[in-house]
Amino acid sequence: MKNDMLLSDLMRMVYNHLTYKHMQKSDMSAITHYVSNEAVSKYLTWKAYDDMKLIEQYVSQAARKNSYPDEVLVIKYGEVLIGTVHLIERPGRAIQFGFGILPSYWGKSLGLQIITDMKIHIRNTDWGVNCVVIWADVHKDNHWAQNQLAEQGFSSDKNEVEPNRYRFILSV
Repeated sequence: MKNDMLLSDLMRMVYNHLTYKHMQKSDMSAITHYVSNEAVSKYLTWKAYDDMKLIEQYVSQAARKNSYPDEVLVIKYGEVLIGTVHLIERPGRAIQFGFGILPSYWGKSLGLQIITDMKIHIRNTDWGVNCVVIWADVHKDNHWAQNQLAEQGFSSDKNEVEPNRYRFILSV
């Protein structure tokens, strides 16, 4: 319950047309549009689906992940769903953080805002109680995301932690 209240507070404090809400089954068509975008799916760390049944399963599972230690949010710009955020508790008092947005919203400083908003969300909810590090795995060709994370204090040694993935880390 604490997470829901604070998520609502976070939504009210965002002024750059971005809002966050927990993914729901009613987001199905917008998620289908999002994951079927080739530029988005190229950089996702999870498998993007082109099969409606698999997308439906993903949305159904994600809709149940609505609080610590596994939370999936959708990002809306105005009324349009433009992406997703996923927070997962990991061993070693770590949080894995990932987000993606549609290419038509790239280059508008929204990545910086999303990272800032999620750092606030983590700090002010159950996520931040035992967290000592936040990390994000980023496709090695996704220079935009790498730059956005670096601007927010994340660092990387540029060693691949998985094929084509660099890990960016922020100590909190």
